[in-house]
Amino acid sequence: MTSRLAVLIRREDESREAKPEALLRDAMATLDRCGVVRSPKWVQRVVREYLYRAASKGYPFGAYLLNRVQLNAEERARVRNDPALASMLAYRDPTGELAVRRVMREATSR
Repeated sequence: MTSRLAVLIRREDESREAKPEALLRDAMATLDRCGVVRSPKWVQRVVREYLYRAASKGYPFGAYLLNRVQLNAEERARVRNDPALASMLAYRDPTGELAVRRVMREATSR
C-alpha cells in the first residue's frame, strides 16, 4: 500500500498530466488507509473538481483530497502518524525552495 501512496505523492508534481483513473485509484487507496469511507461517486466528483480547479494551479492532489475529506481529530492523528500520509499534507513549493537555496548559496559565497 505504501508504494501506491508514493505514486500519489510523486504524481503531485505531475498533476497537470495526471489521469483521472489513476487519481481515482490513488484516492480510494488513500481514503482506505486513512480509515475514511466515501462513495465512489463522491471520489469521482472530487477528482473531477481537482482536475478542473486545482491541478492547473499546482496544488498537490493528496493535500486537496485530504482537505476535501474534512478529517475528524482521530483521522487527523492517524494521518500525522503515518509517514506516507503525513508527507501528502506538506505543501511543496518548488519555486520558493529553489529561491531559498539560491539565496543561501549566495550568502555563503560572499
